This record gives sequence, C-alpha cells and structure tokens, in this order.
Amino acid sequence: MKAVFLDRNTFSPTIELPAPAGVTDWQVFEATANDTATVVARLQGAQIAITNKVLMTREILAQLPDLRLIQVAATGINNIDAEACKTHGVQLCNVAGYSTTTVPEHTFAMMLAAMLRTHHRRHRLLWPRQHPGSRRRPL
Repeated sequence: MKAVFLDRNTFSPTIELPAPAGVTDWQVFEATANDTATVVARLQGAQIAITNKVLMTREILAQLPDLRLIQVAATGINNIDAEACKTHGVQLCNVAGYSTTTVPEHTFAMMLAAMLRTHHRRHRLLWPRQHPGSRRRPL
C-alpha cells in the first residue's frame, strides 16, 4: 500500500512521523505546490494521501483512481472537495480529538474574563499612560 504525505513542513521537524501501519511505500514531501499537475504526479498510484494545507479539488481526485483515503492532518477540511470525495469513493478524515483540552480551557478563560470585566479593568489601568494630561477617564 502506498501513502504520501504532501506537506511535512506543516509539522515541527522534531516530531517523528513514521509510516502508518501496513504501508509498504511511504513517501514524504516537505512541501507541495497547489497546482494540479504536481499534486496528481505525487499521488499517482497512492491509496492514502496525507495533507494539511494542499488543495484537493474535484479535478485532482478525478485523476487518482487508486486513492481511497485522504487524511487531513488538522481539523479543518475546507481545502478538500468533500463532495468529490464521495463521488469518487474516497474516504475523508480529519484529526480526531485535536485541541480537546485547549478549546475548553480557552472557553472558560474567556467566560471568566467577561464575568470579571478584565478588559475594562485593563483599559482603566492603562488610560493615564496612553492619554497623559487627559481629565477624561473611561467608565
């Protein structure tokens, strides 16, 4: 089975990315230009495409009869034509569980900031420095 990672440079070089289990032909490209000819050439004969930001259009998918899976190395899939994937029998997956702790943490931090009005307090604190000599004070 052939798998191709199209844009390895979207990950830190310190992260080790071994070939997925069952893959006998593992090709990794640091970057891939968003042009049809380059993407098709690199994915020719591949069953699995792994990408983060490379565009996968209907035109590209139509030229890749062996492709069975596109794994997006992120949560967003807006760079992939999902309808074309269905049409051509290509499964589309994204990263499950991405940011499962940081998103709730950020949400609670924003709720606390709103409840405690930290933005307004910061604004009042910095007003004299930003507007020296002004008698007007913010609410």
